[in-house]
Amino acid sequence: MKSQTTKRLTEKSPCEDWKQRKAMRDAPPPRGRMPGNLSTRERMDRKLLTRRGRTLYRLRGQTVEPVFGQMKEIQGADGFMMRGEEEARGEWSLHCTGHNFRKLHSASVRQGKSGGKWLRN
Repeated sequence: MKSQTTKRLTEKSPCEDWKQRKAMRDAPPPRGRMPGNLSTRERMDRKLLTRRGRTLYRLRGQTVEPVFGQMKEIQGADGFMMRGEEEARGEWSLHCTGHNFRKLHSASVRQGKSGGKWLRN
């Protein structure tokens, strides 16, 4: 019983981890060459702390991630119903096709309302 209590006390709480990430986010970007003895994880953390890394990571939230959120929310694509890699690929392709059709449809409706050529006879 004593070992479990000690283990809990030595682990980081989510609150401490959040504070550490906030401190790193507010810290000035690193300067100089990257040390060669860093692990892969440390190298990526350092890259994300640079001005360019912060800009690129912020751009990722605008370009890629909303698509997955929309597919999960609107189409219910939060898991696969089929088993196996090939079937899951097919199901994912179907979700992507549905998402693209939805985008095309909303674009054509917008053009139709503004007098575009798509909905004219």
